Formats: sequence, structure tokens, C-alpha cells
Amino acid sequence: MFFAVDLFGIWKECSQHGWASSAHAKTHVEQRKHRYSLHKCRAMRSARRSCSLLICVRDMVVSGAVFGLLLLFLSCAELEDMPGKARREEQRVVIKFLCASGKTPAECHKQLSDVYGPDSMSKAQVGVWHWRFCGGDTSVKDKARSGRPATTNTAANRAEIRAKLDEDRRSSVRSLSDSTGVNRTTVHKVIKKTFSMSKVAPKFVPRVLTPQMKKSRMDMCAQNLELFREDPALLSKVVTGDESYFPVFDVETKIATMQWKTPQEPRPKKALRNRSEKKSMLTCFFDEKGSTLAEFRPTGDAVTAENYVALFKRLMERLCRKHPDLWERTDPEDSTSDRTLYLHHDNASPHTAVPTLAFLGESGLRMLAHPPYSLDLAPCDYFLFPYLKKQLRGTRFRNVPDLQKAVLELLKKTPKDTFQQAILQLPVRWKKCLLASGEYFEGDHIGANLEVVEMDVSQDEEETENFDSDSS
Repeated sequence: MFFAVDLFGIWKECSQHGWASSAHAKTHVEQRKHRYSLHKCRAMRSARRSCSLLICVRDMVVSGAVFGLLLLFLSCAELEDMPGKARREEQRVVIKFLCASGKTPAECHKQLSDVYGPDSMSKAQVGVWHWRFCGGDTSVKDKARSGRPATTNTAANRAEIRAKLDEDRRSSVRSLSDSTGVNRTTVHKVIKKTFSMSKVAPKFVPRVLTPQMKKSRMDMCAQNLELFREDPALLSKVVTGDESYFPVFDVETKIATMQWKTPQEPRPKKALRNRSEKKSMLTCFFDEKGSTLAEFRPTGDAVTAENYVALFKRLMERLCRKHPDLWERTDPEDSTSDRTLYLHHDNASPHTAVPTLAFLGESGLRMLAHPPYSLDLAPCDYFLFPYLKKQLRGTRFRNVPDLQKAVLELLKKTPKDTFQQAILQLPVRWKKCLLASGEYFEGDHIGANLEVVEMDVSQDEEETENFDSDSS
């Protein structure tokens, strides 16, 4: 506010004393500078600049150039806070209108210097823009520049690099640069940005699938999806299980032990360790509500068909107590009809032995088809066992009983929603297998249709009566 009052006072005194030049006004401003405290210095600088511009306005109004009012408006802005590009364009606008008013380049440079001070354009630049505006150019923007022409990133070089990559996908950037004659920076840029390629290590899989195995995976996934479409409540009737070894001590992965550090701190170190040879086998069955049966095999006792049948008998007793609705037969009046639940397990030898299949047939248990070498389609292999082992990595147990106790406690603490989400992944993974043409699909970007598949599955699950729509 004090700046506006002082500006008006200076203009009034200019009119009274008849100062004809900006130099007189500047002198007067210097004489009045002692009246302001230190925190008002910035406003005084703006006032001094505005006073000089007022003299320009006075001269231009006399000559009939009404555009001087625009210069007054521009001077009142906080010019020191403006970026360099905007300030240059602003001065070019001023030159454009001064040129239209008939001012010479020297006069334009003088008035710009009075207003902008050391930030004003040079005399040569003012002359260049004055010549452009007088020649009919109306733009205050810099003309687009073509830049340095590309000499290495050409279509021919890109085609040659792609041909070398197609011959050997393990080629390094250095070898590609040596064979094509293109510098390594350009080769790396072409591979990453133009081809959108990245170098990755192969993923370990249980087995290299043959065409017959891929067809078997697709057929069984299609069969399970057909059952799911016919019975939307299928997932609530599934009981799945498998076996896996748990070591007394398992080494943490390198990624799990990574930590943040400052440049001054030394790099963390850890001793080289090996996985313990002592281990114990866990057999676990679960459904979408949680664990149904979990027990460890005695040390040194292998899983056989007889042991597996005995395990199934204990599982049936648990199911009769915990899920009597699933243990009922589909036709209560027919004692030979199938049970309501579906059993899902892999194709290990004890699971497909003749005594096991005979017992399951007599019990009336229905089976969900599972293709061989398909860990990505088994909930125990893609969820339960990796989840439990990840929590136990880096912990050294004194003996096998302590390990077994820790695993069972961790299994009890696992949220029920986690089990449910693992079961809900089955239809999604069946469809992914079909989209991947029977190949292993984990870690691969199958395509945009994958999102549609997951949405379709979620919509089917919302129609299931036994499921909570929010959790689905």
C-alpha cells in the first residue's frame, strides 16, 4: 500500500516540477530513500523503475502513443520473480509495440534499459527483434530449431541391431556396438526405448513342457472352468492339500536382506550359510475358510499310498465335524451318490496310486482335474508353502519339534481371508493357462485380456451364494 502512495506522490511531484527526463525522477527517488526502513528497499526499487516508466508514458501520451499504459502495467509486476523465458518474451512484446509507435532500435533499447535495468536485452538483440517486427513478423516466440542431425540412430542401424538381437538374444551391448560400429550409448538407447526390450534371466520351471503336456494343461483347465460356470458355488466346496519339507534353518534370500545405507556407512555383511539338512514334512489340507488338517510326518517316514489313505480317513473325520454340509451326499436317498465337496491335489505317486483312487471312489469324493508338473495351478504351491517358508527364513530352530511347533502356530495365525483369496485365484489361473496356450504363465505379461479375465471371474464370484460379496 505504501508503494502505491509513494508512486502517486512521485508522479504528482513530476507534474509540479515539470521533470522532462527519467534522470531527474531517479535523483528525487534517491533523495527520498532515507525515509524508508530496510524492509522497504524492494518496494523502492520497484518505485524507481515505475517512475522511469511514468516519464516514458508522459512522453508517449504527448506524442499520441496510448500504448504507454501497457508499459506502466508491466512495470508494476514483480519482474525479478519472473522466469528468464517469460521476461524475454515480455520485452519482445514491448519492442513490438514500440516498433509500431515508430521508435528506432536505439530508442527502444534506451527505454528498456530504464525499466528493466541489467535484465534488459542487449542492443544487438533489440535490433534483431526490431528488424523482425518491422518486416511483418508478429510472433514473440523463438523459432523451432531442428537440432543436431542424427548420425548413428538411423533406420539402417536400428534394423541391423534388431537383426543381431534376433540371432542371439544373449548379446551384450558391447558386442552389438563392436559388430555394428554404433556407439554403446546409442545401442543401449535403441534397445531400451525403441525396441522396449530388457535383459532378464530365465525363470526356473519344474519341467520344459512338451506339446502333449501343454494340451493336457489346457484341457483340464477348460474342464474345471466348465464346472465353475455350471456351479458358481464350486469354490466353496473345494478342499485342497499337498506335502512339503520344512528345514530347521533356511537361508534368507539376497533381496530379503537388502537395506538402506548412507554413502558414509559401510556396506552390511553377512556370513555364507547353507540350508540345514534336518527337515520335516508337513501335510496340510485347507479350504476357503482356513486350515482343515495339518500334521507332520515322522522323521524318515516316506509318504506311501497306505499312509495317504490313512491320512484321508483322518481328514474325513475332520470334515464331518467342521463342514457337515460338505460331507453330505448330493442325493441323500442314494448312499452311493457323490459327496458335495471336491478334492484337489497334485499328481504325486501316492495320490494317484490304485489303493488311493479306490478309497476315494468308495468314499464318493469328487476330484478336480489337475495336470502334471503344474505348481502354478496348485494353491498349496503358489500360496501356502511359499507364504509359510518366507516367514521362517533366517530363523534357526534348535530341533525339529521347535520347527514343527512354529509352523503350526504360524498356520493358525494366518488370516482366513488369505486362504479365501488363494482359492479364488483358481479360476483366474485356469484362464491364464488357456491364454498362455498351456505354458507356465507366472511372471509373464500375457496381454490386456488378462484384466478382463480377472474382472469376469470377480463378477462370477459375486453371484456365489456362500461367498461374502465384499471379500470377493
